[in-house]
Amino acid sequence: MAAGRRARELDPLSFRTNWSLGRILCFARKYDEALSELRHASDMQRNSSMVDVWIVKVCLKMGSADEAVATDLRIRSYRDGFGNGSLHELRVAYSEGGLPGYWRRLRRLVLPKFHSTANGAYRLAEINAYLGDKEEAFRWLEKAYESRTNWMPWIRVDPSLDALRSDSRFDALLRRMGFQP
Repeated sequence: MAAGRRARELDPLSFRTNWSLGRILCFARKYDEALSELRHASDMQRNSSMVDVWIVKVCLKMGSADEAVATDLRIRSYRDGFGNGSLHELRVAYSEGGLPGYWRRLRRLVLPKFHSTANGAYRLAEINAYLGDKEEAFRWLEKAYESRTNWMPWIRVDPSLDALRSDSRFDALLRRMGFQP
């Protein structure tokens, strides 16, 4: 965190530096500070999934479900190419079923697109972790591990996976990756 703050002092107009500090603060579970840094980075570069995925993670941890869903819907539109029909489905699912309804509908919508990609496997693991579906979350984490997705090194600190940490399979996966649980 100190290095991230120092980097921002040295180059306060760097989008990447501001985004990195927000992500580091998220890893450290300093969600208020993380959200502030991430919003600043978002102001510097609109519609950046690099920033918005972290805003979603932070908002979920802070209990700001409406902001998390609104940001996630934006991501689905500009990054994943969801049309008005799919976005409407997700809004209705959230309105009728809260966060679980939203994640269930999203899982159904992204499964065909994400099931065969490395980063998609990690994203599906996250969605299933949000739903509390540990079996599916670990199944997708295994796929992400096997395909060597670039997100896997972050599992030790990614707050999206906090619901899985108490499961012995999580420690076993960390050991296979060469990390200390």
